[in-house]
Amino acid sequence: MPHTPRPATPIELTRRILQCHLADTGIQARESCSISPIILDRRVHHQLQNAAVSLLKLLKRAALSVGDCTQARLNAYGATEQDYPLFSTDLHFEDPYSDVFARPDFVLTTSGPKVLEFNVSGAVGGVPELACLQAGLQAAYGRREPIRFKWSSPYDDRARAFREIATRTDLEGRVLVVGSVRDLEYTNSTKVFDLEVEALHRQGLVADFCEPEHLDNILEATHGDSHAAFPLSLRMFTIPEWAELGIDLSTVRRWLDGGSLLLGPQTSAFLANKKTLAWLSEGLPWMTRQDRETVAEFVPWSRCLTDRNTTLLGGAEGALLPFCITHQERLVLKEAIGMQGRQVTVGREVSQAQWHDLVTTAAASGNSIVQAYVEPCLQQVWMSHGAHDDQTELLKMRPIISFFVFGGRPGSGWARFRPDDSYGVVSCEGFGAFETAIAPD
Repeated sequence: MPHTPRPATPIELTRRILQCHLADTGIQARESCSISPIILDRRVHHQLQNAAVSLLKLLKRAALSVGDCTQARLNAYGATEQDYPLFSTDLHFEDPYSDVFARPDFVLTTSGPKVLEFNVSGAVGGVPELACLQAGLQAAYGRREPIRFKWSSPYDDRARAFREIATRTDLEGRVLVVGSVRDLEYTNSTKVFDLEVEALHRQGLVADFCEPEHLDNILEATHGDSHAAFPLSLRMFTIPEWAELGIDLSTVRRWLDGGSLLLGPQTSAFLANKKTLAWLSEGLPWMTRQDRETVAEFVPWSRCLTDRNTTLLGGAEGALLPFCITHQERLVLKEAIGMQGRQVTVGREVSQAQWHDLVTTAAASGNSIVQAYVEPCLQQVWMSHGAHDDQTELLKMRPIISFFVFGGRPGSGWARFRPDDSYGVVSCEGFGAFETAIAPD
């Protein structure tokens, strides 16, 4: 386990620096907080970045190969336009950029890194949190120590992807960030959107932020031609969260119909659908030997859950549904469309009766996958539980590790973890996990 240096800056000042950087980012202010990055072995760090890019390419090919049009793909996934309501009619836009923004979730196990799922859209969680954590940690460590962490801001990485898209497609470099402060917990500030706009400016792009209700003002001024106003847009929201908040998507629909390219496009949702990872695990006809080796190395055994025969965990052929019911302790059940860990059930954390009911219901509906349970190895991070030195500990925990991929390039890593060495469903919004940045040693 690599050495994790403790910040030399006094703990009270370190906490104040971090609190200042993290204010209004959506990170909940709590008495306990991480005050160091998680340090990974440089080789593992590089391996995770490469795996993120390689697996994303396979996900994209798998998602696009199930149909040659949007409706065919919806049918293959058993989904509807109500699930995914923001498709454009332009597959020359939808398909190439379906993988433009991504965040795979890995765990480091005794047998190497394993990917649990992919988050693929303009609203992948963690961009503002990680960027502000990086700035805060670097400021705290830089006061008394010559430590420079080797990472890049996800804001800058995403802005660079927009600049490259504008250049490649010969579009004017104007980008509108579409989002809402109603999406944010613990703040009503536009800070996270303003930081996105500032990063786009640093790339030489014209950029602005807009709440959905104000899109109509721009459309009225341009006679419905959103492309003329902003050829590119960032969809910095998720459809389920806006549905919960009662935010009407009709204005966004008009904006999309007006010609602005809304990134990531709705086709990206197919890559994030957990069935795609399960199809890769089971094997697809076009996969090469190298493809299968990559999947075998990084993807835990995963299957779309229906009552059928398949290759079971361990390699034998057999009936999937009875196997899943019998081997509860070895499996995790996940709805194909879900977020924040809310549609995930770890077999060992529920009763036998609950598991039986959940699995049989999911198999009948065909809307879920099962995946082999994998447990992370211990990592360490410095935690502060108060302003004094004796309230600081080097915590051993089991994190979820995510490396962002923007425009086909791997970026920096973000981690979420429970405040002890336990492991189960880990998410910030759904389960109150702590978070910090990842740095190579």
